[in-house]
Amino acid sequence: DIDLSENNIHFKNLSYECDQFSRYICAIALYKSDPEKSVSIMESLYRTSKSLHHSFALFVARIEYGEKVGDLSLLSLALNKFLISIKETKPQDIGTQWASQILDAMRKLNFQHQADIFWRKLTPEQRNTKEIMLPYCLALVERNEVWAAQQIIDNYRKLNADIGDDTSLMPLLEKLNKALPEEPVVTGIFRAMVESQKNSTFQLAKQYGLIVSRKFNEYVKIIGNGQTTEIFLKDVVISIGRELLMRKKNLQLQAGRRAKGTITSQITNEDLINDWFTSLFDMRMSEARIGFGDQKRMGRSASGQSIGEIDGVIKHSDNTRIAIFEAFRLFSLEKRTISGHLDKISSYDNEGLSPVFIIVYCDIDDFTQLTKDYKKYVSDISYAGFTDKKKRVETVEITDQLWLGKEVRYRVKDIVFYHLLLNMR
Repeated sequence: DIDLSENNIHFKNLSYECDQFSRYICAIALYKSDPEKSVSIMESLYRTSKSLHHSFALFVARIEYGEKVGDLSLLSLALNKFLISIKETKPQDIGTQWASQILDAMRKLNFQHQADIFWRKLTPEQRNTKEIMLPYCLALVERNEVWAAQQIIDNYRKLNADIGDDTSLMPLLEKLNKALPEEPVVTGIFRAMVESQKNSTFQLAKQYGLIVSRKFNEYVKIIGNGQTTEIFLKDVVISIGRELLMRKKNLQLQAGRRAKGTITSQITNEDLINDWFTSLFDMRMSEARIGFGDQKRMGRSASGQSIGEIDGVIKHSDNTRIAIFEAFRLFSLEKRTISGHLDKISSYDNEGLSPVFIIVYCDIDDFTQLTKDYKKYVSDISYAGFTDKKKRVETVEITDQLWLGKEVRYRVKDIVFYHLLLNMR
């Protein structure tokens, strides 16, 4: 016979554990419908058990109750107490659900700095776990750091290529779309996906996967709203140019040199600006699976004496070359610099790639006059390897910070050149 008397220690322990488990299950069942009751139960349980699992359940119940009554101080209290309870546990040892709830609570409380620190302490594997990645990316979007969020999402998608039917990313992608209302890539994708409101979320997810897997010219036909690939790329490049102008103060701070106790604002490092430009392009166009290939030495310099270096080749993920990017700085109308870079283009390209983007970072007092002089000079000169100039340079867009010109040169076929001058002063 089994001794079930109160004096049986084993029975007492078993009874105690059953009671604990019963109360725990009850609290979990109530945390949505009656979070206040759930908090009360879990507080009592954690007080006696000191179990970290009970601490997490209490944390979740407190968050739910704080949201129900609309009191952010309760959310802050819940987060602080839970973090104290797990202070001996390293972030890389924290479970997925725990890390996800912590980041989501920090998002709701707008604890940006704390969230960034916590995120950086996680392992790459944790950061590429969907449940952890989603709340942090949502927080980035809400604080308008949309490109950082997109970069994380793109990396997740690269590491999880078989997620075509996963619809859980859709709410976050929709928020990204709203945060970037003027971006041709994002808006185009969603326009193509939501043409028919009858589509289920599952169908939309499959369509999304099909769209982003197409060849670039097919991709543009689907989402480009009638644009050619040339115009599509031009719009993206000029959009990135505007973004770069918005960030030029940061570039000046990074490139500024200390002289006599002051920091000069002259941007002296061309590679630094190029890194920003190409990074922005790669993030913007990751859905289209195109970006800048690694810088490669290819062809001869304008003098023919040595190997020249191209600043960037825009390539598809299948290694197909799409367009050329050449960048340089101007501190005045330096004709030798301008002609030298333009003469190098033909030595880089044996395929007749079009368009060619010439990006000029200008550091000069009178930017407007420079654009006029640049346009006249470029219209009057010939480029090595190109013949039969079809037309003079035409101004496409001009502001006090930006000038975009277009021309067509001939080399086996018509090659479109876009000249984008940015006022980095």
